[in-house]
Amino acid sequence: MVDMQEEKLENGEETKNEEKDIVMQNEEIEASAGQKKKKMQLTPEEQRIVYELRSNLAQRTHDQNTKLSGELAMHRNLAEMRRRQQERVYSTRVEPDEKLSRINAIKLMRMYERRAKEAEMRANQLEEDLNASRDLAKRYHDMYVQEKEKATERERTKSRPNTAKPSNQESKKDEGENKKPLPRSKSAKGASEEKEVETPQRAKTANGHVTEDDLQDDEAVFKRHVEMIAETRAMKATSPIRITDIVRKSECLILENERLKREVKKLVFDNTELIKRVKNSTADRTKLMNCIGTSEQARCELVKRLQQERQKHQRLNRSMNKQASEWIQYRKGMQDKDEQRRWAQVGFSCPSGAEERSSGHSAKRNVYKPRSMFPVEQYSAQH
Repeated sequence: MVDMQEEKLENGEETKNEEKDIVMQNEEIEASAGQKKKKMQLTPEEQRIVYELRSNLAQRTHDQNTKLSGELAMHRNLAEMRRRQQERVYSTRVEPDEKLSRINAIKLMRMYERRAKEAEMRANQLEEDLNASRDLAKRYHDMYVQEKEKATERERTKSRPNTAKPSNQESKKDEGENKKPLPRSKSAKGASEEKEVETPQRAKTANGHVTEDDLQDDEAVFKRHVEMIAETRAMKATSPIRITDIVRKSECLILENERLKREVKKLVFDNTELIKRVKNSTADRTKLMNCIGTSEQARCELVKRLQQERQKHQRLNRSMNKQASEWIQYRKGMQDKDEQRRWAQVGFSCPSGAEERSSGHSAKRNVYKPRSMFPVEQYSAQH
């Protein structure tokens, strides 16, 4: 029991010693902190000046940061406005070109349509000319066949004796042949001779019986008919139009008609291509107009933002100028106060001993032209 009590007493003493050590350490720490505070302690005026300087410095840094951020935003807005302006200029340049291309495409389309119509009309006209030339060639072919038949018949009549009496059928056939129309190349003389030939034939057929006079008349009619055929052949030989020429002309017309048809097909294809290009240009125009509208809206928004930024910039400039002027006035006031404080510390000085005070001054006195220069030893001793 005694040992336990002794141990308890020893433990209590140890705890007390530890508490004392802790208290002493705390007192030392507080003393060192108090000494530091005494060393760093400032007067109220100095504390106020430090506080004002710190507040002004913080305000100036904040203003500078806001100004820099505003300038950066303004530069970004200016770059965006330049880009939008370039897009607008490009759109203003593209729009007249697009209008001009659309007008030119419409003009070309109309021109090709007009040419296609003219080519179609020309093809129709050439078709009509070809049909007319074919009809003329057919008519000449019929005339050639008729003349060939007449020549064979004349050869037959020549081979027969002259005393042979022509029958009523042959006379009717001759009459029918004489009644056939002459070709266009015949002259008025041939027509009058044909009329003269027809009159005795009609008289002969009207009487019903044949006499020697009638035979003589028939011979005369036959001779006249032969002469008329010779004249028509001579006229055919001298005429400038021939069957081969007509055939060649018809072939040329066929080739030209085919060429014109190909040209019409080509013009129709070009017309469709131009219509497609016009549709594509209209679609591009709508897209460009939409882009122009969006760019105009964005430009208006940027202009508004630029005006707001300019107003903020002006306000910041005014506030900075005001703060700078206040800071300058404050510094002048502080300098005036310091000057007054220094002058207030200047006290009364006795007039006696002024020479010692003047000679004891740190600045040089009358070095070049002194009134009473001391020797070097005395001057150095006084200094």
